[in-house]
Amino acid sequence: MKQPSIEAKTLRDLEWHHVMSAWQSRCGTELGTARVAALSPAASADEATERTALVGELRFLITTGDSPSFSLLPAVSEIASRLDRGGTVKAESLHDVMIQLALAKDLKRLAIAQDRPAFTRFVAALDPMNHLYTLLAESVDEQGELRSSASPELYGLRKRKGALLKELTELLDGIMDRPGITPYLQDRFHTQREERFVLPIKSEFRSEVKGIIHGTSGSGQTVFMEPQEVFLHNNRLKEIQSEIEIEEYRILSRLAGAVAEVTDDLRTNETILTALDAWIAAAKLALAMDATPLTFSTDGGIDLLAARHPLLVLDGVEVVPNDIALERGRVLIITGPNGGGKTVTIKTTGLIFLMARMGLFVPCGRGSVMPFYNRIVTMIGDDQDISSHLSTFSAQIVNMKRVLDESDPDTLAVLDELAVGTDPSQGSVLAQSALEHLLGKGVTTMVTTHFSRLKALAMITEGFVNASVGGKSAVKPDFRLVAGLPGTSEGIAVAERLGLAGSVTGRARELLGEGDNKIDALLAELFAMRTALKDQRLELDREQIALDKERTLLNRLTAEKERELRRLRKEGYEATMEEVVRVRRLVGALEARAKEDNLTPVRRRELKEAVQKVAERVTEKLAEFNGPPVSDTELVRGNRVRSRSFGQVVEVVEISEEGKVLVALGSFKSWLDRGDLEALEQKPEKPAPRREHGTKAPPPPPAPEEDPAERLEQVILTPSNTLDVRGKRMEQAVAELDRHLDAMVLAGQTGCAVIHGYGTGVLRATLRDHLKDSPFVRLFRPGKKGEGGDGVTVILMV
Repeated sequence: MKQPSIEAKTLRDLEWHHVMSAWQSRCGTELGTARVAALSPAASADEATERTALVGELRFLITTGDSPSFSLLPAVSEIASRLDRGGTVKAESLHDVMIQLALAKDLKRLAIAQDRPAFTRFVAALDPMNHLYTLLAESVDEQGELRSSASPELYGLRKRKGALLKELTELLDGIMDRPGITPYLQDRFHTQREERFVLPIKSEFRSEVKGIIHGTSGSGQTVFMEPQEVFLHNNRLKEIQSEIEIEEYRILSRLAGAVAEVTDDLRTNETILTALDAWIAAAKLALAMDATPLTFSTDGGIDLLAARHPLLVLDGVEVVPNDIALERGRVLIITGPNGGGKTVTIKTTGLIFLMARMGLFVPCGRGSVMPFYNRIVTMIGDDQDISSHLSTFSAQIVNMKRVLDESDPDTLAVLDELAVGTDPSQGSVLAQSALEHLLGKGVTTMVTTHFSRLKALAMITEGFVNASVGGKSAVKPDFRLVAGLPGTSEGIAVAERLGLAGSVTGRARELLGEGDNKIDALLAELFAMRTALKDQRLELDREQIALDKERTLLNRLTAEKERELRRLRKEGYEATMEEVVRVRRLVGALEARAKEDNLTPVRRRELKEAVQKVAERVTEKLAEFNGPPVSDTELVRGNRVRSRSFGQVVEVVEISEEGKVLVALGSFKSWLDRGDLEALEQKPEKPAPRREHGTKAPPPPPAPEEDPAERLEQVILTPSNTLDVRGKRMEQAVAELDRHLDAMVLAGQTGCAVIHGYGTGVLRATLRDHLKDSPFVRLFRPGKKGEGGDGVTVILMV
């Protein structure tokens, strides 16, 4: 969609012409100056951002000394138009074409050398036309003259002309040396008149010398005479000169024909080069203002950091920077004393928006953002027009109607002293009504005012925001913008500062009474209360942050302690299990011995008692590592619990009335006593995220889990966790894979692998499809280069 242009009134109100003058004055050529004047605001945020990127890269090139120079950029488009009409051009014009092509070539080289993306895109369409440049350079020299080498004929004619000139000069020197001629000479030199060589003869001796007079001096004391002896030489010289001009015309016509074939390309080059001159000037302007690029936001509001008024910066004034912030669709009411900086603040915002919309850097701190408004409307200054019978107030109403009718959510409205010039009681309610209308339409609005009614409006109405400029002293304003605080007008104090008689200002204070002062005091008290509440909330937030940090530290220490306990328990359990295995082997040996026939009854009884004691001791030792028993809420079908006898996590499948529990460990199922089952350890709780007071607590976030893909990459293949099914039948390979997975689960392995080879790929595809349905498999992947490649599948267990 085509963006609307900036209204002339807005440009006048914001004094945009001063910015344009500063920009144009930094152009290197008249063409660049004209191009700046013809530039339109960017039609989109992307276009403005691209312009800004170009300015930034050109500014860098300027600081490094690599910026192209545009001190000479001929208007080649005029030459192209003459050639399009079938005309010819002089050698000087062809030299202008050469200057353009040489500049285009230099810029293309610079783009390659610097690797600046925006600059490279900008000059991409430039065409140096090397073939044309070479053709012109062979015939035209650096001074814009045809070279003698342009053709053999021209070379010969110019050589003959040179020889004839030498001969003619020697002849004239000989004539001047004759005793009969020397006394009649006004001076000893020869010159040309009417393209013929002549001598300066004193006027009173004109009859003493034979020849033709071709002119006289301004004083009449000298006549310029062609001696009779050089008639023939002058005639021959003129003939040669005519032949030279004919040959030069033929050469120029040939060269002009070559140029005429590319006039459109020359115009394109000129368009790019003149625009580049304009953007180089923009980069120089950015350096002069110590400016930075502004970012256009898509969903945020105005957030200008350390903003300075561009025109004051250009004038060399020491400007107080201000942070200017306003949410989109809200109304900022700026109050304060006269001369405190209210109008400067809103003009600063408007000018910064216009500059950014044009693609210029702006006098703000880095990180400043602003929405890309489609339109900016202003009401600044007195538009009183006697010829149109418009008073100050009438002009305000006309402009107010325009603003209210034309504004929408994509509009930035900048309004100064709204609804003045009439009864303040009526003007204030009219201003409030207009601002409420703009707020209802979602128009981002900045307005300055002295109306106390509007100050109070921002304190009690959502969508309105107060700000003050100038500080508490009207005598010496500080020009600082303070958000949230309404200012005081201090008109009487300003009058005193400007020298109004004390008797007048004193009487004014008497007449004023305490009404307005009480309103200002009340507003100040309300603001102080809001500030105190805000400080209290900040203090509570700081305390909450401290508590969260302590809770996080406590949870971390608790988790570390529990991890250490689990580690020690695991190490003890593993050591105990090794001992249990050895003891069970001994028990088995004792039981076998007890069954031998050659033992006496007493010995057999002793052995059985020993076996029973050892079994009891093993049971007691294993009980030391038992976790908490499983509760009724945890003993539910599908839940995961730990089996003490298996030493593994199992899944509850079925619960019998007798208290037996059917559990599954992989494809293996078994009935176990309830006492054999214990609950899994609980994860430590995470601290609740801090929230603002008055907001609903968000649901707790899920506990972070290590990325399964990373765990899969970390699986290490060993002979004990790798199954080789190469050469096996399909059914046999699948069955062995299931047994391998069961064994890995029982062994507590986190990963394993199966070698199936490459072959036709059928076995590999079948096994991988089977793995997708396995309850023990979390993820799997092909083997890496050092693991066997696609002939191996690496598996991450659940």
